[in-house]
Amino acid sequence: EGAHLSFPRWAIRPRRGRIVIKFQKVLSSQEINSMDTEKIHAAISKSLTYSDYEFQRKSHVLFKGKKLAENLELYLFSCPRCHSFCTMESKGNTFSCRLCNYTVLYGKDGHLTSADGACFPSPAEWSDWQRIQLDKFLSGYRMEKTSNPFWADKNVTLRRGGRMIPLKKISFGQIWLFSDRIGFINLRKQRTDFQISRIRGLNVQYNNQFEFYYNRLLYRFSFRSPKTSAYKWVLAIQLLLGKTGEESRLIDDRRHSWNPNSLTSGT
Repeated sequence: EGAHLSFPRWAIRPRRGRIVIKFQKVLSSQEINSMDTEKIHAAISKSLTYSDYEFQRKSHVLFKGKKLAENLELYLFSCPRCHSFCTMESKGNTFSCRLCNYTVLYGKDGHLTSADGACFPSPAEWSDWQRIQLDKFLSGYRMEKTSNPFWADKNVTLRRGGRMIPLKKISFGQIWLFSDRIGFINLRKQRTDFQISRIRGLNVQYNNQFEFYYNRLLYRFSFRSPKTSAYKWVLAIQLLLGKTGEESRLIDDRRHSWNPNSLTSGT
């Protein structure tokens, strides 16, 4: 308890604070022998369900450090006030939108406050709203059937590998998100498209990289800027896969992909 708040997945440095470790028996050998695999899995999953923010509401532990909000835009990339995407910026303990100047303060208890009181209490609740908001915008974008990209990022390195093949840099350029595909254009204006319906094993690596399998090869996109969110790509692709009936083929981001509330801060 408190491990995420001591070093959030999106943060650049740990904070000093109390962490509580608890041990408990989930199932006895006799119980396991009388249960099928689905019930065993359900029991273990339930025992691992946990939120540091729920823990913090009761414990009020302070996690001290410098620049507590730094890199929060890796996780929260949409503005609650003007509803824009990719406009949030962190600096020190503050987190603000460069378009409408909406600003919040990240406190030592891991909660958010603002001068006018209008903000989500925690990054987790902001993230829940963000997911719904992005889903809504993507639905409208798909209905428009426009040829324009939903968003784009520059200065992206593309690497390719496989199960027994080490990742190797193959290109550098820009990446676009469309309703049905990801487009990549290198410095020579050569274009590669990845159909979203054929993406497998989507995942975030090292906070600002994301990867997936495509035609049995692993592709990894790395952003030059450490503050470019790879999570926004994972979340958007997951939502688009759900709309094409492919959600079951994608690893659930809340359990197996990048979970910002996970107990560990490693990749």
